[in-house]
Amino acid sequence: MGKKVELFKKPPHIFTRVVFDLIPEISYSDLTVLSQLVTNANREKIYFGLIDCLVKINWAKLAGLEAISTEQYIIDAFKPSQSEEGDYIFDPIGYIVAGLLEKAPH
Repeated sequence: MGKKVELFKKPPHIFTRVVFDLIPEISYSDLTVLSQLVTNANREKIYFGLIDCLVKINWAKLAGLEAISTEQYIIDAFKPSQSEEGDYIFDPIGYIVAGLLEKAPH
């Protein structure tokens, strides 16, 4: 009856909001060591900016993966065998970017 039950274990690092599977370029083990050093020195607050940056990298990676998936869906849905001469994919952003690139100094 007097036994303490621990529902959640404390993670080995301060980067709990970061999904490391999305960014294999970032060393999980190095950040774990850094986190333990920072925690032992009681200086976690100065690393909150780094945590935010890693979370933003997660968001950017997810957005990029979604964009690649959407582009592939459009390509697959608009195969040349299904299209007629003169058909085109409506891409207003592409037109804007192309127009800006034409006017950009080279």
